[in-house]
Amino acid sequence: MKPPAAGTETPSAATESQKDGGGGLLRPSWMCYMVVLSTVFWFLVVSLHSGVEGGLSSALFKPSGPSLPLLDRFTFEDQNPAPEPVVPADPCAGRYIYMYDMPARFNEELLRDCYALRPWMGGMCRYVVNGGMGEPLGDEGGVFSERGWFATDQFLLDIIFHGRMKRSHFCLQPRGDTMTRRSTFDTILAGCIPVFFHPGSAYDQYTLHLPPEHGSYSVLVLHSDVAGPRNVSIEETLRAIPPEKVRSMREEVIRLIPTVVYADTRSSRVDFRDAFDVAVDAVLDRVARRQRGEPDAGK
Repeated sequence: MKPPAAGTETPSAATESQKDGGGGLLRPSWMCYMVVLSTVFWFLVVSLHSGVEGGLSSALFKPSGPSLPLLDRFTFEDQNPAPEPVVPADPCAGRYIYMYDMPARFNEELLRDCYALRPWMGGMCRYVVNGGMGEPLGDEGGVFSERGWFATDQFLLDIIFHGRMKRSHFCLQPRGDTMTRRSTFDTILAGCIPVFFHPGSAYDQYTLHLPPEHGSYSVLVLHSDVAGPRNVSIEETLRAIPPEKVRSMREEVIRLIPTVVYADTRSSRVDFRDAFDVAVDAVLDRVARRQRGEPDAGK
């Protein structure tokens, strides 16, 4: 078959040319329209979104991470820093007693207006004198000695305790409602040497928390010697103790402070055995001794 001459169209080509409108140009297909529409749609979406957050440029060129600030100056670390000053150890660390200055209406004004306290009893002025000890008692028919006895009110311990903390080495601890009394432990916390008048006030009860050498931290003046025929003077007994012995006893009292308090276990500064630890250790030791068939300690 002879091929068509140049410049002539075949019937099929002529037919396709007529369908396209003539002129020899090809019309774009439906796929091209979809690509164009998709491009326009996403361009509008990006434009609207970036318009809220700073425009198209900020959306297209937004940095992917935080930028570093420019250095406006250079700093150089000293390679040979000066040594820190050596602070000498405080020999009184852990032994201080903090006394806060309370407003006068809580202390001084109450004492100054003592006549207004218990007005139905004629006031409290006669009880707040002598540092809270009260007025001296008279002879009372030979029952009391000439000095050293006072009309003390049972509710004025705060005044007595405050005064003792400021100026006294010894704190008297007579029996209360029971053999012992709470002020015994307040005395130890204040670093004051307790003076007992009966062995049952401390020695026979607190064998786990107080040392067996009773004379190392306290003084015992039997009540029978004070009120009995011997008529022992408490003041003279305490004055006869040498100053070196007094200092040693106060040091021992201060060492006893952790064993008569309950520490706050939430604190990170608790590095001592408190009263609870002492009691638990004693119970565990007694159980272990009995399991081994040994007698209890002290028996």
